[in-house]
Amino acid sequence: MTHASTRFSWVRLWHMVRKELKQMVRDPKARPILFVVPVVQMILLGYAATTDVRSIRFVVADHDRTTESRALVDAYRTSGYFDVVVRTERAVELSAALERGVATVGLTVPPGFARDLRGGRAPAVQVVVDGSDASLATVAQSYATQVALQFGARAVRGPAAAPVELRARARGTTPAWRAATSTCPR
Repeated sequence: MTHASTRFSWVRLWHMVRKELKQMVRDPKARPILFVVPVVQMILLGYAATTDVRSIRFVVADHDRTTESRALVDAYRTSGYFDVVVRTERAVELSAALERGVATVGLTVPPGFARDLRGGRAPAVQVVVDGSDASLATVAQSYATQVALQFGARAVRGPAAAPVELRARARGTTPAWRAATSTCPR
């Protein structure tokens, strides 16, 4: 065999592809494989492989304990994205719940939340997201931001009023995170 015959040739590849396509079209048993299987896979995977995130486990540390702070927590609970699994008044318990994996997201409502809201100032709340799953953390932080902004727009009336300020931070991020290890079963 010469060196020239072992090189890659686009012409030979094209002829081989044409020959295989002709053979598949001629074979009646190959037609369902060519046309039906890809359509069925597209339909099934369109429903099975979804990136929608629902029922994110949520821990709440409400230090304000007012009607307004309960309304904020209810806004998260009724959004359909978050399930409140733990309510606490201590920040240590919030951190512990995130560390143990009981919750994915933690919300801290500071004292004076209602006072700031009524006074037209932007009350700050903190959302802590477990970053061990980067995809879920990103989506959860986005949902938390959206709920806070919608709550602020509803709770504060008037153009001069400020919405709720959300201070988010991720904890427990994995520096060596790879998509292959998080999406492929182990």
